[in-house]
Amino acid sequence: MTSLLRPVGSKSAGTYWVRRLVLVIPVLLVVGLAVWLIGSGDEGAVGEPVESPVATGPAACNSANVSISIVAIPQIKTSAPTATFVISLVNDAEHVCVMDVSNSNTEITIVSGKDQIWSTADCDEWITAGKQSVDQDDAYEITLDWKLRRSSSSCKHAKAELKPGTYQIKVAWQSATGKKSFLLV
Repeated sequence: MTSLLRPVGSKSAGTYWVRRLVLVIPVLLVVGLAVWLIGSGDEGAVGEPVESPVATGPAACNSANVSISIVAIPQIKTSAPTATFVISLVNDAEHVCVMDVSNSNTEITIVSGKDQIWSTADCDEWITAGKQSVDQDDAYEITLDWKLRRSSSSCKHAKAELKPGTYQIKVAWQSATGKKSFLLV
């Protein structure tokens, strides 16, 4: 042990100490760096996994946070070729969400009293499916051009004209609903 503290040899004691420091300092730096790398970012307790945030897109819209508004001309002539309705599915949530519209979750019907006149349930092609990110208080819009005729299954319309009277368009998207009355004159 005495040769470790008091170097023996032809060189001066300072030369041996410098050689020892040149070997010891890099070893200490490597050990310190390894300890720092292993310990950095470990904010949990030892052995606890640390969750890192996962980037995800907006969540699907929930019908509890969607309101439906419908714009319709209040009086439509029975001789008109079509009536256009603009249906807005409004995101009332406090965040962006993805509105998914398809014939499996959306139905538009037109009724007169209890008489169903027309429905998208009669034809999958009458709903244009789509997905869209919708900001808070913005809307997914559906434009419907109705031919002022009764519908029947297999995507057909009756030839007979409808009679003047009060009609109502009803929209259901998931469990959200909306309706608007209009007149055929």
